[in-house]
Amino acid sequence: MDAATKAQISGLVFTVVLPVAAAALPIVGARKLKPGAAARPLLGGLALLAGLVTAHVGVLGWPGWPMGDAHHWVLLAVIGAAAFGLVLDRLQPPARPVVVGAVATVVLAFFTWRLLAPLAGLWESKGVLPQLSQSAWVLDAGLMMLVAWLGVDHAARHAPAPSVLAPVALAFAAAAGAVVISGSASVGQLAGAMGVAVALVGVAAWRWPDVRVGHGAVGAAVVGLVLVVSYAHFYVDMPRPVAGLLVLTPLGALGGLLGARTWQKVALALALAAVPAATAGWLAKQADAAEMEEDGGGGGGYEYDYSNL
Repeated sequence: MDAATKAQISGLVFTVVLPVAAAALPIVGARKLKPGAAARPLLGGLALLAGLVTAHVGVLGWPGWPMGDAHHWVLLAVIGAAAFGLVLDRLQPPARPVVVGAVATVVLAFFTWRLLAPLAGLWESKGVLPQLSQSAWVLDAGLMMLVAWLGVDHAARHAPAPSVLAPVALAFAAAAGAVVISGSASVGQLAGAMGVAVALVGVAAWRWPDVRVGHGAVGAAVVGLVLVVSYAHFYVDMPRPVAGLLVLTPLGALGGLLGARTWQKVALALALAAVPAATAGWLAKQADAAEMEEDGGGGGGYEYDYSNL
């Protein structure tokens, strides 16, 4: 077996097989144990957490200590958001929007700060990325992330789980393509693997209504997406408009509030999400083409490696 074939098989295993298997394990177990109504919102959260963690560990590894790479904060953020959300699912299902908003604000503020901490020295250094320090996509990005989280959480209260998760899976797929175009195959693979896990849980929820999407599932999925996108913007040179559109793509889940049947709700949610997702992909290609032309056709999308400074 040649090296190229081995690489393809390895990519398939870590991007598809392992995330799907990890996300399916809690669902299969629950089908045998038949949990009560109070535990059902936990099922979707646990399945998504297992799939997303496996995706990150399989593609980029488990974080060591001291933290060596900024992208490992994506994994810790997913775990933190899922943990807070699962507590809300267990103690106060569904939690009031103000409570979810408070939790989301704390989680996003802390983990975004940790994700970008390695850049602080660069922003303060004279002559090194001064333009970045003047136009950093931080405060407005945080607000967009919060809106995305609360919007998807609202949809999860009133719409079926497949219509909530379908736009998030589409956002991950669009992010994977945009990140690869911007210059990082590994982070693009991570986004794709996470999207596969989200899609699997969405399909399972369509087949088995016991798989509910509660605060834990929403938190894990949304935080995973928005922090991957943030990482791609700051460390992989993804254009700011592309990142902004990808962060807002999950709001397509609000389309699940319309329609009468589940398939109609899923179709409407995907249609709403497809607009920003497709626009983000087009803008990423345009930016890459412009960079290639500026470089004389030599290629663009260099992956900056400031994450371990």
